[in-house]
Amino acid sequence: MVVSLCIWVAAFLLSIPCLLFYEITPVVIPEQMTSEFGYPATVVYQYCAFNPPCSPQFTLNGSELNYRDCKAKYNLAINMLITIFLYVVPSLSLFSFNYMLTNYLKKSERRNLAVRKTTTSFRKDSECPSRSS
Repeated sequence: MVVSLCIWVAAFLLSIPCLLFYEITPVVIPEQMTSEFGYPATVVYQYCAFNPPCSPQFTLNGSELNYRDCKAKYNLAINMLITIFLYVVPSLSLFSFNYMLTNYLKKSERRNLAVRKTTTSFRKDSECPSRSS
């Protein structure tokens, strides 16, 4: 139980740099420009730490044109990384560890049982401490 918990904690600690580095909160940088129609427009550049700068968003009199959400593009990738590092890797490592530990304990129990049978069958009655008077 303790080893299983340690494996899960180690996998979680290994995933912390992924969770901290790949921050997907967009940084919005508005700039005033003139649109291709000659009206004043605001160009909004969004930057994410996980990806290169996204395509600009044009807003014309409050209505957004060419809207692309930076967060939506890479949300799936981040969720997959989090799922893999926090759930899949620990569960596979716990499964393999428990499987190997169970096999090892079964083999050692069989060995101990075989050793007990051979040592008790070759003992003389005088060597057994329970039968001595």
